[in-house]
Amino acid sequence: MGELHLNMILDKIKQSQKIDVETELAKVAYRETIQKTAEASYRHKKQSRRARAVRRGRR
Repeated sequence: MGELHLNMILDKIKQSQKIDVETELAKVAYRETIQKTAEASYRHKKQSRRARAVRRGRR
């Protein structure tokens, strides 16, 4: 939901229930961060052809 949707819902609650609602920003904990460069190699097999790909770099 977007901010507009949340504001509309809060207004409905305030009007219908006659109560004040206190809100605050959500706190998001980021648990993983990319620390260093990585490299991956894989082989893609299909019946019609074979291909090899290498990926280097940061995400």
